[in-house]
Amino acid sequence: MPKKLDGATDLFSAAEAARAQRGDHSVLVVCPADWQSKIDMLHQLGYLNAITWHIKMVE
Repeated sequence: MPKKLDGATDLFSAAEAARAQRGDHSVLVVCPADWQSKIDMLHQLGYLNAITWHIKMVE
């Protein structure tokens, strides 16, 4: 995994440990749509795409 993502990976690892300690079985992660490096990191950590959000920006 690229060095610049180590902090994010560490954060997700800590969150996963806390989730497991609470006995929770699922999590929801929201990631900006075009933030490919974070999407790649989530996939590497075993996260799967479950929902794709669509929004309409109004001026």
